[in-house]
Amino acid sequence: EIHFDNPVSANYLTITARTNSKEHPTSFEIYGGQDSSNFNKLGEYANLTWQTSQEKGFFFINDVAYKVYKIKILTVSGSPHPCVSFTKLNLGKINVNPY
Repeated sequence: EIHFDNPVSANYLTITARTNSKEHPTSFEIYGGQDSSNFNKLGEYANLTWQTSQEKGFFFINDVAYKVYKIKILTVSGSPHPCVSFTKLNLGKINVNPY
C-alpha cells in the first residue's frame, strides 16, 4: 500500500523491472481508497512480459483523490515463485485531453 497524508488523485503508474526475470509481475490490479479497509478497483493488467530493467507505464481512469493506493500482484513471471520485486515504482497524474 502507498499512503498519503492528504488525498491524491492519480491515474498513472510506472514500474521498472529488476534484473531477475523470475520476480516480475505478469498480472496485477490497482486500487484506491480512503483507508486500508475499503478500496475501489481502478485498473487490472494481465499477460505482461518484461525485459531486464524495462520501465512500463499503466494508465487507469480516476478523478478521485485517495489517501491510500494498493497494488495487488496476481501472478509473477516465475510463478509459483513467492517473490516480486521492482527497481522503481511511481504513482502520478497525467492530464489527458480527449480533443
